[in-house]
Amino acid sequence: MTTIRLATDEDREALVTLGLEFHADSRYRVFQATRESIGVLFDTVMGTGEVFMAEVDGVLVGMLAIVMVPVLMSGEMCADEIAWFVRPAYRGGSVGPRLLHAAEEWAMQNHANVIRMVAPEGTDVGLFYERCGYTPIETGWMKGLHGTRDGHRDRRARRLWGSGHDQGEEGRSRS
Repeated sequence: MTTIRLATDEDREALVTLGLEFHADSRYRVFQATRESIGVLFDTVMGTGEVFMAEVDGVLVGMLAIVMVPVLMSGEMCADEIAWFVRPAYRGGSVGPRLLHAAEEWAMQNHANVIRMVAPEGTDVGLFYERCGYTPIETGWMKGLHGTRDGHRDRRARRLWGSGHDQGEEGRSRS
C-alpha cells in the first residue's frame, strides 16, 4: 500500500539517505554532497516549506520537497520544487503523480498562485508535466565555473559540464 505523508524530524536520516541517492542519480552529482549538506537542505526546506514522503508498505520510495517563494516580477506567491525523487523501481506508477498532487494541494492551501516544477534534461518528465496541465516557461542552464586547485577542471566535471565554451549535449544540466 502506498502512503503519501508529510515528513517529520524523525524522518530526517531516511530522507538524507534518499537525498544522497537523488544526488547520485542526477546531474547534480557534479556538486560535492555529504550527509551533512543534504541534511541542511532538508532542515531548511522543512523550516520554510514541506517535504512529502511516499512509502510503499512502510518503505520510503520517494519524496518531493517544496517551498513558497515570491515571483520576482509580481510578488505573487509561488510554490517552488526544491527536489523530487522517486526510486527507479517505483517510477512510472502512481508514486510520482501522488507526490505531485500532494504538493499541488499544499500549494493551494498556502495561497500559492502558481507552482513551479523542474524536469531533468533528456527525460520525459516535461511531457508528464504537460499532461498534468503545466506549461513550459523556460529552460535552465548551468555551467561549472571552478576547476581543481591547478585551475583545470577535473575529469568528472568535464564529463558532466562539458569541456569549455561550446556546451554540447554533454554540457547540459537540470537547473
